[in-house]
Amino acid sequence: MMRIRLVSFVVGFTVTGSAFFVAWKDMWGDRYSLSAETARQFGALESRISELESLLRQNADSIQDEV
Repeated sequence: MMRIRLVSFVVGFTVTGSAFFVAWKDMWGDRYSLSAETARQFGALESRISELESLLRQNADSIQDEV
């Protein structure tokens, strides 16, 4: 009787631990993919802003040259 209880106790902890491990691994993957996607989007945004700033400087310089 004690062996059956011990085995069921160990099996219960093993199954519960495995479920937590799988859930943790899944959440960690989602967190990493979200972080990578955010970094990629901010990089694209930064390049567009940089391009707009350079165009603005070129327009300002050409206007000053005309005056």
